[in-house]
Amino acid sequence: MTKNNIKGLDEYYSDLYDSALDDKSNKNYDNAINKLTEIYNNKQLDLINIQLVKLLYKEHRYQEAFEYITLNPNLYLKNIELIKIFIEVLLNNHDFIFARKVVADFNDKLLKDKVILKISVAEKNYEEYFQKKFEF
Repeated sequence: MTKNNIKGLDEYYSDLYDSALDDKSNKNYDNAINKLTEIYNNKQLDLINIQLVKLLYKEHRYQEAFEYITLNPNLYLKNIELIKIFIEVLLNNHDFIFARKVVADFNDKLLKDKVILKISVAEKNYEEYFQKKFEF
């Protein structure tokens, strides 16, 4: 029996979504990710994309999270929580240029300044790491 009635999902995928949420609640994140991936492969719903990205981010699977974000990047500009995930995923993938392009369109100057500072710090840290890695 389906608990959540999600527009666009038939009963099988609604039940699978409920099961994924149960797995998430029980900290069985890999199972939840697998179920959400199956759903998303069938129906590309924004809700499923966001749930997948949040779990992938939580599990430090930044490259996979990036792949889902880039399917609909504007989806991740709708609120502060999603913007934070978007920027964090970009920085963890060392995609500083894309992060700066995203921030360039921000209207909120305070938010823009905070994110630019975060990007600058991440760039500097990555540069230092990269230099140390190749020191002989």
